[in-house]
Amino acid sequence: MNITPNTVIRRIKNLASTITKPPICTNRVYEVDELKTYIKRKSAECWVIYALDKQNGQVIDLKVGRRTKINLQRVTETLLLSKCKQIYTDALNTYRQIIPAKLHKVKRCGTNKIERKKSIFGMM
Repeated sequence: MNITPNTVIRRIKNLASTITKPPICTNRVYEVDELKTYIKRKSAECWVIYALDKQNGQVIDLKVGRRTKINLQRVTETLLLSKCKQIYTDALNTYRQIIPAKLHKVKRCGTNKIERKKSIFGMM
């Protein structure tokens, strides 16, 4: 395509600046997951942590950066403030520390929708 990486990043930033967060409904079920990617070279890894509404598949919140407890917490706090019913995640131990046990579920098929979205875009 003969487009430099800097041009791609600039275009992504321009598109990102136009995106607004959707209104968050109360009493919903969410899925949270993270995916690893890189910028320019594989040694410059970057994580995208995001939450998905299980009912309609809409991305509710996301954070781009390192996979730290603080970044995971920023995404899950949004869901907790919305008085959610359940939050499904994978078996990453950090989720057990930041999500109350009564709301947190680690189930075999609990994150199917969010995992399928990643595979559609070839991000697995």
